Amino acid sequence: MVQPVPVQLFNRHQQAAQELLQVSKKLEQVYLDQYQHIGAVTAEDFFQIANDQVHIAGDKFKIHFDIEKGLIFQSNPHNLQSSEVLDTTLKSVKLAETESQPLNRFLKYLCEDTYFYTLDSYEIHPADLKTKTQILRQTLVEQVFEWIDGENRVEQYLYNINEEEAQKIDDILQQYSYFDYPYVSDFAKYGKAIPLSVEINIKHLVLINSVLGQSFLPVNALMNSIHQFSFKLEKIIPAHYLRIIKIFYNEHVSLDEIQTHLESFKLLSVHAQEKPQLLAFAKRMNRGFWQYQDLFNKQHFLNGQGAYWSTDAVPTLQICTLKRTVNWLFKQDPLVNDWISLHIKDINVRTTMIALSFMDTSKVYPEVILMTLQYFKRFTARLFLMECHSYAITNEWQSAEKNTKYALLPTVSPHKNNKRVITDSFLYIEEWLDFSALMLADHEQQYKKMYSKITRVVQAFMMFLQNIAMQLPRDLVKFIDPQKQQHAEFFIQLKKHNIQVEDFRKNLKHINQDRTPSISIYDSYVSDYIVHMFIAQHEIKHNLTWSGLYQQAKRWHEQNYLQEALDQLKQDVGVSKWERVTPMQKIYFEDWCYEELNSLKRIIQESMVYKHCLALSYTSRIVEREYVAFHMSKIDDPSQEFTLGCYYSLGELSFDQLRLPNNHESEQHFMLKALRFIHDVNQHLKWQSSIQPNEELKNL
Repeated sequence: MVQPVPVQLFNRHQQAAQELLQVSKKLEQVYLDQYQHIGAVTAEDFFQIANDQVHIAGDKFKIHFDIEKGLIFQSNPHNLQSSEVLDTTLKSVKLAETESQPLNRFLKYLCEDTYFYTLDSYEIHPADLKTKTQILRQTLVEQVFEWIDGENRVEQYLYNINEEEAQKIDDILQQYSYFDYPYVSDFAKYGKAIPLSVEINIKHLVLINSVLGQSFLPVNALMNSIHQFSFKLEKIIPAHYLRIIKIFYNEHVSLDEIQTHLESFKLLSVHAQEKPQLLAFAKRMNRGFWQYQDLFNKQHFLNGQGAYWSTDAVPTLQICTLKRTVNWLFKQDPLVNDWISLHIKDINVRTTMIALSFMDTSKVYPEVILMTLQYFKRFTARLFLMECHSYAITNEWQSAEKNTKYALLPTVSPHKNNKRVITDSFLYIEEWLDFSALMLADHEQQYKKMYSKITRVVQAFMMFLQNIAMQLPRDLVKFIDPQKQQHAEFFIQLKKHNIQVEDFRKNLKHINQDRTPSISIYDSYVSDYIVHMFIAQHEIKHNLTWSGLYQQAKRWHEQNYLQEALDQLKQDVGVSKWERVTPMQKIYFEDWCYEELNSLKRIIQESMVYKHCLALSYTSRIVEREYVAFHMSKIDDPSQEFTLGCYYSLGELSFDQLRLPNNHESEQHFMLKALRFIHDVNQHLKWQSSIQPNEELKNL
């Protein structure tokens, strides 16, 4: 990291540089030649964009995008007229090192180490930005110094220096504590070689930034220009290419990366223009098919085993169960589809998509649809499993003529058929989705009937959130996602609309009239109750509202603390202890102790002491190895304690929730500690699975 130069030292350096130029007209001319190139350049106009072309450092460099060639760079090392400016591609810039041509170090740094951010808002650490700014500024100076042949000119001057000027230079170097010996005078008098360090210091002193000091491209002002420029990729790259780039680089991208993958981007350019909302799914497809016109044919989305799809990037059986779901997908905003493409393997996402496809979402904000998908990502598949299994039993799918693949009872004689035996275990959830498609895909109304309860619940949440979003200024709707509320833009928009942070966040909470704390609408508080409703086969009314569900959930949570319910749980589970997921009962990590709760006694104890629904809502899932719970406590302060809940799938933990007593939410920094612990445990589990088979998978 470049260290900032203290003001006092910097001023001494500048003073020494200016005095050095007074000694020699030749050294002064080296400086003046630099000044002719970039002396008039200011930080404010360092980057100028006009007519899809970037002008840098007063037209010393230009960049524009050619659809066929990609990024074209122009440099003007000799103050030539625009008609004589030298064109080059990024490839030639990179080849310069190997072909013994003068390397355009400024363009190289700009291409490889300067990032353009593809997010609307991205938090750049000020220290990182300052370092990059200092390096860019210095690289520009060194590039201009190279153009004017500065090194050779300084060396030639020193090799032919007279004794008088040599003495003056030594006086300056010694006065400002660069050296304590007259090396230049020794050369002029006796021909003794000038040390390389002396040459380097003299060359550095005649650089334009040494002479002009802080007045030359002030770092703070240049930082602001670079920061603004980093978010203006859309001014350089055509919209459809920019759409492609944002798909493959969801945070930032360099010009080098754009040029490297240009040929791949060309294959997708037509699709980016015709079906930009589906483009993210190209990442899940084999590159060999990108140029095909039917890349986004609807039929592909009904078959996850087709040649177009990468086998490890999509579900094994199918992507979409119904044609209706595919039609819904094709109508969604890129914001929604980009997220779905990243999570398409998640069965919860696909089942939620089915539920949404039975509704009219055309007037619902994309941000609301996205948050609905994210909320139900935790549990929709469990609801589907319960509903589908019940529907299969009621409608005798077992013996239906159309059923050629699955048997519901393990007592079926294997010699009578080749059907795969499945149960209502979550381990067979993908098979149940396939089973439902086999039986009902051609009977949309029946499928809709099977999904009716799930649809009502999903719609209740979506419309509840939509009503909240409609009360907000449109600029603030995207911040209904709590993860985006840390961005600087969030606070800028709040100030613009004269809204306080807390007032905004209250919109996204269930406000209680009693003294109990308000609960986030994204909390699992209601979803836990919904799972219970489905297990208990409670009626889901047509006029269901999310506010009504919350009130029901609140009463249910309170009732669950009854001792009789916990006693009943002992009978239902049937086991008192089960094998741990983690390597040890108690794990000490970063001043915290994490105890895995792998016995009924400890889970009940945790629920009763800390007054939450762990025992009633999660015990069966824990026993089935779908969920893992930990008691988290501070080693040196046992009063600081939480209950940590994690999903467990395919040998890996993922964060669900971190709760204080009474189901209160924890602060963000405690969540970060829990996330680091989960990451550390997952690393161990990955190592363990590489040595012995995954117990979760070996019985499939």
